[in-house]
Amino acid sequence: MVSDPGSLPPPQYPPPGVPAPVAPSGHQPRSTNWLELAAAVLLGIAAVLTAWASFRASLVSDRVISNYSEMQTQVSSANDLYGNADQARAQEVQFFVTFALESNRTGPEVAGTTAYLLQVMGTEMAAAVQWWADQGDTAPVTPFDASNPELENLPSSRAYAGAEEAMVQAERFRIAAQKADRDSDWFELANVFFAGTLFVAGIATLVRTRAITIGLLSLGFVMVFIGIVIVVTTPGWASFS
Repeated sequence: MVSDPGSLPPPQYPPPGVPAPVAPSGHQPRSTNWLELAAAVLLGIAAVLTAWASFRASLVSDRVISNYSEMQTQVSSANDLYGNADQARAQEVQFFVTFALESNRTGPEVAGTTAYLLQVMGTEMAAAVQWWADQGDTAPVTPFDASNPELENLPSSRAYAGAEEAMVQAERFRIAAQKADRDSDWFELANVFFAGTLFVAGIATLVRTRAITIGLLSLGFVMVFIGIVIVVTTPGWASFS
């Protein structure tokens, strides 16, 4: 006997024991969005800082090369001046020895010979030799003594002074080159931390475990902070030249 269809209970949906489907809302959990945003910000900061540190390292490296080049130029100039000074001093010594020998001679021609020597040896050398001759028994062995006020005016003395000044300049360029080299090393070290930040932040975007993601992002922020400290404590970090 067929029962009346109108008396049957309506079918259940979903069937018993099957969970009801949830309509997609189009929105991810709030914590997931926050972590993705943090990773994106960290990647952007690290990328910008990497570019800036690389730019500064490149400029400072150019300064290293420039300073070492200037140092070599100054050393070469000093060597030339030392050579010229040695030649000038040898000629001055020869003039003095000749003058001293003639001064110890006797005869009417001695005065004329010494006067001629004073004339041909040059004004500066003549003044130094004349000072030596005027000292009499208290004169030093040679007019090239530090007590001679005319010593610094000699061509050889000026050449020696120029050579020493060139060596001082060379040392300054050497120190500047070494300092620039150290600064470049610091910028490169900062780049190591920034590169590490890019790596861990990139991995964090792929990990689906929330705790691991937070740990990686925290590590990335610590590394980028260390890199920033290194950069801002390096002289000239904000300069474009």
